[in-house]
Parts: sequence; C-alpha cells; structure tokens
Amino acid sequence: MIRFQLGDGSDIYRGMDVKSVIRELSQEDLLLAVKNKKFKVVEALCANFKLTNVCEIRGIHGEYEVMKREKYSISNWNLLLIAIGHNHLEAIEFFTVKLKCHLRLALRTPPIASFSKVQESDPAHAETFPLLLAINNRNADMLKFLWTELRLLWDSFHLQYVLSELASARFVEGIRVLLRSPTAQEIYQSMHAAEKLRFLKAALATEKGHQRKWSLEVKETIKEEMTAQLPYATVALFTLMNDVSQGSLGAETTASFNLNKLHLERAINYMDPREYGRFRTTLGMADPGVPGKKGAPAPDFGAFVTKRVNEFVNQEESNSMR
Repeated sequence: MIRFQLGDGSDIYRGMDVKSVIRELSQEDLLLAVKNKKFKVVEALCANFKLTNVCEIRGIHGEYEVMKREKYSISNWNLLLIAIGHNHLEAIEFFTVKLKCHLRLALRTPPIASFSKVQESDPAHAETFPLLLAINNRNADMLKFLWTELRLLWDSFHLQYVLSELASARFVEGIRVLLRSPTAQEIYQSMHAAEKLRFLKAALATEKGHQRKWSLEVKETIKEEMTAQLPYATVALFTLMNDVSQGSLGAETTASFNLNKLHLERAINYMDPREYGRFRTTLGMADPGVPGKKGAPAPDFGAFVTKRVNEFVNQEESNSMR
C-alpha cells in the first residue's frame, strides 16, 4: 500500500501508485506543494503539467507580511515567490536552473493589499523583493542563493539597498553573507573611485542619518567585514581615517573610539598600497597625524597604524619618482 501526501499535508490517496495520484492533482495542489516544501510532488507535477513558465500558475489564498511594513495577498504570487516566501530552497533551485524562467518578470514585486508609499516611490524595493523575503525570514541560505546564483540581476544600486535593509533588520549573518560573496565583491570592484567612497561612507560613516539607528552589533559587523576583506579594506581605511580627522567621532564613547582603532589596524593588513596612494592623492584624504581640512588635528591611531601607513605612502612616492 502506498501513502501519498498532498502539499497541504493530507494523505487521502492511499493504496494508489504515484503516477495515478499525480494525474488526480491540480495546479492548486502544485502551489500547496511548493508552500509546504513537498519537492517530489512539485517536480512530478511540473513534469505532468509540462510547466515552462512559473508565472502562469497563481491562486493560493493567504496573506504575507514583509519587513513589518506591508501585507501582500499571496493569491497574486507565482510559484517562485511562494517558494522564496516559504523557504523552499530546493524548489527555487529547480525553478531557476532547470525551468529557465524569466527571472526579472517572475521576481518583481507583486501587488500589495493596500497602497504603499515605499513601493510606489522606491524602485530598489521592487527590484529586490525576493531578497527582502529572505531577509524577512532571516534565511541566510536563501539570501546566499538568490544573491550569488542570480548575480546577473544585481548591481551597485541593489548592493547598497540590500545592505541597508540587512542592517535595519539587524540580520548580522546576512550582512556577512552579502559582503563576503563574490557577487558583492565583483560589484564593488567595478565601481569607480568616487562611487566606492560613497558606498563606504554610507556603510561606515557616523554622521547623522539612518546609520545612527543601526545597532552597535550591526555597525561593528560592517566595520569588521569591510576592514578584513581585500576589496574593501583600502577605501574603508580612508573612510574611517577621514571620518575621525574631521572630528565627527567627537560624540562617540571612548570604547567606540578604541574599537575603531582595532578596525583601522585590521584594514592596514588588508589594504592595497597602490590603491591607497591613488585615493590619497586624488581625493585629498588626511593621513594619521596630519591636520584635517577644518584644521582639527587627526587623532593618533597608535604607533603601529601610523608607521604602517607611512611605510606604504613612502613606498608609493618612491615608486612614482622612478
């Protein structure tokens, strides 16, 4: 006797072979199987329906709240969005890799239950909707798959937005997944110098803004990742040094200042001396111990940091004179 379980958890098809059961099931059962993580049923039904477009099947009832901001009726959601929203990674891999669906169409933000100023005014919100679902569920594996395997969908615009959403959600594991990914590092390396600086300032600076609302754990995680990863470390060093030299850390506690010293020392070990020299010359960033642009002396980061920075600067200046 074979017991076959439907997507909704029932098992009324007893004593029937799998092929007979599959022929009895409907498209709504496919939606339920996706929602309830019954991948074998999903795979069999997709073959039975000869499915090639995940957008053509919709209609499951229910409501879904995203980031405690908006509520969606999932009756408008396609198979791909239902799988992401309900953490069905195996189905996501199947839909995106084997079915070769049109990802930009399948992943766009569905209609919401009521008017949303965020959705209407922010295109980044609409384009990163599947990533927001992963952040909402605090699912690092789903975030990694969407961000890495679907990397051609994302650019610097999305990187900044997703990092901000991760920080606001205090999803520290997600921040590490994002910044350590080849996708983020490739996007960062494709930025021009001024764009890199803007990105690092937004992520690391302590001026007034939404960063003030981020938790200390989030701020320290971002600093740690930015100063310990080869692509970011040089400009992160610039950003932290310049931020301190302008006196913007004056309101910070001694403990926070000492943490910044640790991040700066870490960045020294990962920086690219040529990139450092280029930024120092073209963007006019202050070195440790050199008065800032407003005349305020830059704090002393300790002999170790100062010595290493000066060694790199001298090396670059010597190379340029050859």
